[in-house]
Amino acid sequence: MIINWWLFIGIAIIVLGFSFKIDSLVVVIVAAIVTALIGGIGFVEVLEILGSRFVMNRGMTVLILTLPIIRNIGAIWSEGTGRQIDSEGH
Repeated sequence: MIINWWLFIGIAIIVLGFSFKIDSLVVVIVAAIVTALIGGIGFVEVLEILGSRFVMNRGMTVLILTLPIIRNIGAIWSEGTGRQIDSEGH
């Protein structure tokens, strides 16, 4: 059994992407596409697989996409609360 070591380039892409603090969703998708292309899967087929998985896990995807918004709302709320406390204290 011969191992195609080029398929491990996806792991290198993930390590480099995370070390350079690139958006994790973009890093994982790029790593998946590159690994699939090296593995002999066509680009259109890769997009079909990603699309079908996206539709199958739509609820999880919506949750993941809304988490940054929820985090920002929390930060804005806490900053506003801090300003309100400072203004009442003086």
